[in-house]
Order: sequence, then C-alpha cells, then structure tokens
Amino acid sequence: MPTATKTAETWTVTGSSVDSRKLAVQRTYLVFDAAGGVSPFNSLTTGGETVGSSTLSTQGATAVCTSISSSSIESAGGTACQVVVNYTSVELDEDFNAFSSEIGGTYVDCWRTQDSFGTGDPDANDIGGSKIDSAGVPVSKLCIQGTFSTTRRYTVPPWSSLWSSVGKRNSDAYNGASIGSLLMRGISVQYVSIGLYEVQYKYEYDGFFHMRQVATREEGDSRIWLLNNAAKEVKNIQPFPNKVQFSSVIA
Repeated sequence: MPTATKTAETWTVTGSSVDSRKLAVQRTYLVFDAAGGVSPFNSLTTGGETVGSSTLSTQGATAVCTSISSSSIESAGGTACQVVVNYTSVELDEDFNAFSSEIGGTYVDCWRTQDSFGTGDPDANDIGGSKIDSAGVPVSKLCIQGTFSTTRRYTVPPWSSLWSSVGKRNSDAYNGASIGSLLMRGISVQYVSIGLYEVQYKYEYDGFFHMRQVATREEGDSRIWLLNNAAKEVKNIQPFPNKVQFSSVIA
C-alpha cells in the first residue's frame, strides 16, 4: 500500500471563546503519494479523521468533525488530494438549563361546582357542591391549563426514570405547582455532542388536577340518574392515578 504524506495544514477558527464555548474550525491540507498519487475519498485522504467521532479542542472549546471533503489537484509534489475538514461545536455546558411555559385553558363538562381538589386523588363518594346541570345535561366550565418544558443536559441520561415517569403526576410540589396538579406528558432525548445528551421534559398543569366529573347512570341504562331534575350523584374520575417525584426525575 502506498504511503500518504500530509502537508502542513491551515486552520480557520471562527466564533470561539471560553465563555460561549462555541467553536467552528476548518482544517485544510494536502495529502499526496510520491508513488503515483491518491484518489479522492480513499483511506489515505481522511487524515485519520471520522465524521461524528473525531474531535479537537482549542481556545477553551471542543468541536466534533461534521464533514470531510476531498478533491484531486495538481501540486508541486505531483497529484494530490486537497482535504477540507469541518469541525463545529454545540453548547457543551453540562449545567445548561432551559424552561418554557404557556398558560391557557379548556372547557370541560361539569355537573357540580367544585372549589377544592385535594391532590387529585378522588374517592368513590359523591363530590358534593351545588348542582349546576339541567336535567342531567352538564355545563361547560373553564379549566386553567399550562404546558411546560424543562431541558437538562447529561453525560448519561437517567434512562429508567425517563420512561417510567411518563403519564404520572407530581408527588411533590414542583415549580410552584401543588402536588398532583402536574402531568408528565412526554420526554425527548437528543444526542448533541460526544458524551452529551439533551433531555426535554414536557409536562402539563391542570386546574382540576386532571380529574373530570362523571354523572352516575341509571343501573342497566345509559340515562343519567336524576333527582329533582338534576344529576343525583356525581363523582370525580382520575385517569392518571400514579405519581412520581418530579424534583428527582428532572434533576
């Protein structure tokens, strides 16, 4: 196998600083073989660099190889390959933390007034409150809701707690929200750099603690059980009974 010779290279460094830890580097050099030249993109022209795994560090930041290009040229040393290698970095700060929120509301069916929701763990009893339905037909009440996301970075994501927390409510007060009022809706994981993952937690606040009122039906019948032209019995149903400690999951 011919031996490749690598010329002195030229570096172009942009956007680097210790504070921002962002870095873009372009390395340009020639590779030639005195025995007869080398073809673009063969094993001799990459200089040992690999897209997605090779790294370099300079000026307080680390960048990952993102692309390699090679083309044949004629040089003083004969036929050669001009190699251009691009390195770029992302925010590598493991302490990175991002948060976003959006507050709104949705209308839900209600048969009774209700001012207290506890921790969103209903029993099998009637919820009480004042009757506001009309012959079993519910009215719509505004339930305040909020969608939130918190982003963390990890060298090793807490995989087991990620999967097990989806579909569960908060067992501890978190970000000012009471126990049981938040629901973990989903989690996304992105590999942002070598040895670094970015995890986004998506969760939702519900002013009714994710419970919904259900009027009892007549036994063996689809009609609502009525008394004095109103639903006789109304219960809360909780579709998400399980909880998890958000402060531990979103560590």
